[in-house]
Amino acid sequence: MKFCSACGNALIMKKHEHEGCIPYCTTCQKYIFPQFNTAVSLVALSPDEKQILLIQQYGKQRNVLVAGYVNQKESVEDAVCREMQEEIGSKGCCISLFEK
Repeated sequence: MKFCSACGNALIMKKHEHEGCIPYCTTCQKYIFPQFNTAVSLVALSPDEKQILLIQQYGKQRNVLVAGYVNQKESVEDAVCREMQEEIGSKGCCISLFEK
């Protein structure tokens, strides 16, 4: 993406707190996240499998499953681990995700 789809302004690359360098429109003052067709959504179970992990995103009061887009050249499994790490901040959370 080289131009903003809303205003047509040329995009710059700007560091985003959790996502790395993302195209940014200085006119609209917003990040323009690349859109990919593949996404992941997961149900994370507690060890006793009686509870699921729900999160609140973007300051909203609703609870949702962990989900996100798969980056280019990223495996689905890696995307699941990256999304879990981004959402709950734990690097060790994916150790047992694919053991079963």
